[in-house]
Amino acid sequence: MSTATEVASSSPAAPSEAKEIVVNSAVEFVAELAKLDLEEDTETFYRGHADEGWRLTPSILRTPNGPWVEHQLFRDMVAHEPQSFSECRSALDHLVQMQHYGLPTRLLDVTMNPLVALYFACEEATPHPADGAVYHFAVPEQKVKHYDSDTVSVLANLAKCASRDLLFCAYPFSNSEASFYDALSYDLPSEVLEKYRLHEALCIGQFMLPLYRGQLFPDINSIRNKSLARLIKSGEPLSSDYFRSKDPFKEVDSWVDELWRHILLKTPWPSWQASYLEAFNEQAKAGSLLHQIRGEKPHFQPLIQPYDLVSIFLVKAKYGNQRITNQSGAFLLFGLGLYSPRYEDGAWGPLYALKNEGPKVPEKWIKRKFIIPNDKKETIRKELANLGITDSYIYPGIEQYAKELKQRYSL
Repeated sequence: MSTATEVASSSPAAPSEAKEIVVNSAVEFVAELAKLDLEEDTETFYRGHADEGWRLTPSILRTPNGPWVEHQLFRDMVAHEPQSFSECRSALDHLVQMQHYGLPTRLLDVTMNPLVALYFACEEATPHPADGAVYHFAVPEQKVKHYDSDTVSVLANLAKCASRDLLFCAYPFSNSEASFYDALSYDLPSEVLEKYRLHEALCIGQFMLPLYRGQLFPDINSIRNKSLARLIKSGEPLSSDYFRSKDPFKEVDSWVDELWRHILLKTPWPSWQASYLEAFNEQAKAGSLLHQIRGEKPHFQPLIQPYDLVSIFLVKAKYGNQRITNQSGAFLLFGLGLYSPRYEDGAWGPLYALKNEGPKVPEKWIKRKFIIPNDKKETIRKELANLGITDSYIYPGIEQYAKELKQRYSL
């Protein structure tokens, strides 16, 4: 038996912090798993890829038009096969069923059984043969939800809303001290937090300019946003160009990605200021989503948490069919994307949450990436069959079992 080999990570699908380990047999795979130390306050899950270069992205986000037609796919599928969804009681139930039938969704399958993940990693890659991969995740407990969670209802019902109805501005365009960054305040270095709050203040200042056209800006003592007050106190003439010139992220490309990473890893966060939550949920664009959520939870309060909306959660769904049961299935449920428009002078506009893209799986969640050489896949599949992980176990059904019997008896 060959010895497992640790190699440097080079695939763009693998984070730099995750160690890649080549395994040549099921025995090696299990031996490597036995060496892993489970992290406290996390839950362990796995995912297998037939091609180690595939990204950890849900199917609805793999094509540019996926998010635009997601709500149509959802309704067309239910309208065409209503009997297949008669037992579904929530948007998540519908998405799980649609995932089962191969329709693109914002769910990404994972499993609690590493041998199931290894099975999928040993499938044939298309259109070209490739090495497979098994990802080992350690997900913070606060990011693990059950099927009846309010947070899950919020993210799952995104699938029923048109893109044009999902455009949330993260910044409170009012003379308020409340900030989108309040819940990050005790976790980030002060200099990093100050940059975020300064950008927010600049965008609010630009928004307020037209409201006071021909008049003086409000008295400095009445400006409740401290960052904005400091800018006005400088005495320089107020204009859009002035505010843009102060943008701390001007000519910087990755600031939104960095912010996203902070939000995804920030668990749990403190309570939001009531004034900010109220302003965020009063946006006209929240109405469509709240309407869908209340279809399954009539008493849902209009208190959508902004960070939840742009995050990823690992969801333990109901085992509604034998396939999910056998596969020890769970799902990563993806929220909205963060977006900031860029001006010609290199400055950035307000921060929005929108449907056109989604968050990326945090690097820190991925602890190992096991590489399965393509020429070892067939051998490993035979080893898995001896362990009871067969085609008919993964895909239960009489047709699959009949196919397996024909192979077993060389018919």
